[in-house]
Amino acid sequence: RAKKIHGSHGADFRDVRVDWQQRRGRIEHMRLLAAHAEDGEIDMRLQRRSSSARRLRGFITRPAHVLRAFDSTNQLRGGEFSLDVELWDAPARSAADGELIYGQGRAHLSDFRVTEVPLLARLLTFASLGGIVQTLRRDGVHFQHLNARFDVHRRGLFFRDSNASGESLAISFEGGYEYARRRSQFVGTLIPANAVNSLLRRIPLFGRILVGGEDDGIIGIRYALRGDNGKNDISINPLTAVTPSLLRRMLTFVF
Repeated sequence: RAKKIHGSHGADFRDVRVDWQQRRGRIEHMRLLAAHAEDGEIDMRLQRRSSSARRLRGFITRPAHVLRAFDSTNQLRGGEFSLDVELWDAPARSAADGELIYGQGRAHLSDFRVTEVPLLARLLTFASLGGIVQTLRRDGVHFQHLNARFDVHRRGLFFRDSNASGESLAISFEGGYEYARRRSQFVGTLIPANAVNSLLRRIPLFGRILVGGEDDGIIGIRYALRGDNGKNDISINPLTAVTPSLLRRMLTFVF
């Protein structure tokens, strides 16, 4: 227990409580409770779910304050973050690539704004979405939600069927990030004017054919992002900028 902890970059925490139980070198139970200076809360717990798996779940309100302890240039504002991960005692082998998977999880971030994110600005600039770049630099781009599904590997996290959605922009993404090498590789679709796409999607039958599913839009730009040790390369498929969803799926990159 600690009444107050001073973190880096002004990220202070109060009423911090950590309890855990360990057995044979493995943490079987853990509970972390804390409050921070922006009237936010942290509540994370790890529990034994079965004889072969543990479950990590919890939430953080106003997570930007927590991120500030690790990065002074954090560009997230507002939001509420939740996490639910199942960790397996014995790894399973992925049917897709044969890699060992140590667990699977979901993360959700709601009602947040991002400002002056250099990588996102570069991606939007490459896609010729200058208006959204100006919004990003001025007031920030607002998202209603971010939903991420991921597999836990020994060397990193690998995302699938993940997306962030707001009125002016939606982004779908899948790919992975390796801890030690700081290497990332993602592909996905940028959907500008997401509110317009959402209205079109509600038209019976025609909207579904024209726009596609929840992560699609009549205006959609396919991208690929590859990063190595902080250096990122971005590729854009311009043919997808003006094609309906069904045709766009036939014009995507061969990665």
